[in-house]
Amino acid sequence: MKSIFNFLYHPFIVGRVEDLDPQQKGFLRSSKKHQIRKEEGDAFEKEVSEVLHQVEDATLLDNVYYETGNFIPEIGVYESVQIDHILITPECVFVIEDKYLSDDKYLVLEFKGSNKTWTLKLYSGKKRRSMSGVFQNERHRQCLVEILEYHGIKDIPIVPVTVIGGLSYDKIHSKELGDAFCVTKENLFGLICIVREYYGNSGKYIEVQKAVEFFRCTDKDIERSHLYYCRHFKSKKMPKRCEGKRRKHNGK
Repeated sequence: MKSIFNFLYHPFIVGRVEDLDPQQKGFLRSSKKHQIRKEEGDAFEKEVSEVLHQVEDATLLDNVYYETGNFIPEIGVYESVQIDHILITPECVFVIEDKYLSDDKYLVLEFKGSNKTWTLKLYSGKKRRSMSGVFQNERHRQCLVEILEYHGIKDIPIVPVTVIGGLSYDKIHSKELGDAFCVTKENLFGLICIVREYYGNSGKYIEVQKAVEFFRCTDKDIERSHLYYCRHFKSKKMPKRCEGKRRKHNGK
């Protein structure tokens, strides 16, 4: 996989270039449909977080954002990555992606291993493709690999786990479900316990915590900037409704 971070030009290292002001008029456009999906996803992420808080001797980070150091001048923002949960244990690091799918809308979810897309069958008989949570989470795993390597840590297991919610278990069709570490919320805690038993104590718990936190973006508008990036990074075109107002700041 191609490197994700560009540490040489990362804003934490060399300072931030002037980027678009996320609070300006026309920066983001929302709809009732988007808002409902966000509320459903946020509620499920909270449920998963409650499960993860039950894990003993571990540090949990929810809703983590990283900027990669790659500035995209055409759309005026840094490339960014959002990770639902990072669970740091003395044995390994779990990087966890949540995927909420409506049981009332979808009849079947089909996927194979780390293929780029999932196939969703609707009750209407139609099919639609969606970004695979497993594939997406492999990118998140790579992010943590690069962050730890930047800090000289190369021997810590990083375990990607995808948690599917909303959809009945019997609707998930995949022969590689377990191999892909793709589970329901009810099976998540048990999986974490099994994996921790498999790996021994690394002795680098504190070092890993500090490394993972170091590049974490804490800018108050990072959620808006990331959503804007996700919507426009493929086209590399700034929406005409956006005023193009830039900002200066020195925060993370």
